[in-house]
Amino acid sequence: SALALCLWAQQYELATGLTARFAAFEPTLDLLKQLDQLVHLLESPIFSRLRLRLLEPHQHPALLKCLLGLAMLLPQARAFNILRERIHVVQSGLLLEAQHTEAPRAGAADSHMLSWVVGKSSSKGPSGPANMSDTDLIGALLQRFDEVTAAA
Repeated sequence: SALALCLWAQQYELATGLTARFAAFEPTLDLLKQLDQLVHLLESPIFSRLRLRLLEPHQHPALLKCLLGLAMLLPQARAFNILRERIHVVQSGLLLEAQHTEAPRAGAADSHMLSWVVGKSSSKGPSGPANMSDTDLIGALLQRFDEVTAAA
């Protein structure tokens, strides 16, 4: 699967884009089986690096956004429960982090947590002008994905 390759290669922005594209597909039994297999694959040792990156959601917001998207696409079955448990671990870590870095004004922690979920981090991260070619490449790859899926 292209999504598994993107996740393994740490191309989380592209994986998030593919996940969003999957939402446009008719949820066939074959698609749901493949997503189920992907979730089980994410639990294998080869993806341990990816699971560890979930401990750093501020550095890898697209990864978390991708997994949240997968959870939204899956029916509430075993694979959904596996993803939900992973997301709960991330949420617990963020709550602990928020307690350690309490903001001076009320609601700042909630605003901060929402910013990484929607991918709008206030810090200057990988989306800066130095990586515009990455953005163009991701756009081109997603366009190619759309062309291939339209032809199928």
